Amino acid sequence: MITYKSKFDSSFTVYILYPKDGERYNELQDIIPKGDIAFTSMQHKLILIDGQQIKNLTKDHIAFIELHEISHHQLKHSAVHGSKSQEMEADLASFIIAKKIGLNNVCKIIEKYFKSRHNESFKKYYDANYERLVKKLKG
Repeated sequence: MITYKSKFDSSFTVYILYPKDGERYNELQDIIPKGDIAFTSMQHKLILIDGQQIKNLTKDHIAFIELHEISHHQLKHSAVHGSKSQEMEADLASFIIAKKIGLNNVCKIIEKYFKSRHNESFKKYYDANYERLVKKLKG
């Protein structure tokens, strides 16, 4: 298991668990919904990541995962996991934050995978929701 404070918000602790972590990894499989890579608890500032699923991802992909999970908190999302609208908002919020801090490769990843993740054009969603989410992130 790898544990560290997120470089994007040090109040969040990131846990990356691997199959070699045994029972802890098995418990993680019960927490992270099928087909997902990560999970955040809305009651706690922690991010759980399935290390087996990220073994071929870059540091930019991991940055996106962290920003996405932190965005759920910043946007005050409910504890309902997998809500399409909440997932889309978290992706766009991640893009807004990444752009603001100069993580252009993270922005490219978000744009590249948005359609396959949400079945909607990134540009269309961005144009319709950017201003609203900027305000929501500030509030």
